[in-house]
Amino acid sequence: MLRRSVSFLCVASSLLLAQQNSQDNGAPSLLAPEADTVKQYVREARSKAFDVRASFSMLEPVPGRVGNPFVIVDFKEQPELPHEEADTIVIGEVTRVQPFLSSDRKGLYNEYMVKILDSIKARASEVIVPGYTLTLVRQGGTARLPDGRLVKHNIMHDVTPAVGQQYLMFLKYLPGLEAFAYNKLWLIQEGKLKALYTDDLNRARNGQSKYADQPVSEASSVLKIQR
Repeated sequence: MLRRSVSFLCVASSLLLAQQNSQDNGAPSLLAPEADTVKQYVREARSKAFDVRASFSMLEPVPGRVGNPFVIVDFKEQPELPHEEADTIVIGEVTRVQPFLSSDRKGLYNEYMVKILDSIKARASEVIVPGYTLTLVRQGGTARLPDGRLVKHNIMHDVTPAVGQQYLMFLKYLPGLEAFAYNKLWLIQEGKLKALYTDDLNRARNGQSKYADQPVSEASSVLKIQR
């Protein structure tokens, strides 16, 4: 099970099956195997990494089932700019999200395609420059099945990126998955940082944040010195 400096208190999925006329009409469909361009051994590794095990198959509708417990994610408090925990720090825009079933068919995970706008810190073995596209993987998501039903795998207290938005991203490379996980995200709006995580939101409310609502250029300059 993947971690972002978090402890998983309960490993189980939340399955909420909806009908085709659900309001969530924009949910992406599962990708047909023949359309998947990821190498097969990498896809198998990613799907296995997000197995849930203690749950029901997402492909089998069960009338009257309300759902299983959430995956509880206990985010420990982090520094506002957790540069030491990240081997890669970028400013990027999410261009696409694609859900996949875990290999045990009991959970979902999302792949996010991120276009790099600025590279602040990168692993020595990675060439990450503006214009480069990297892949983030994250447990949870919503997907439309071929029969029109929706399946949802909810992660309590999680923060997920949205397509079309820009973020300051603190990432960790996962070699076996040939992808990145994120430790923390800051939303960027009109050139300023917007807090997303509980610890950062609390700092902002209490007037203790150095970076919330400040220009992203300030954080970027600090991080480039610290790298």
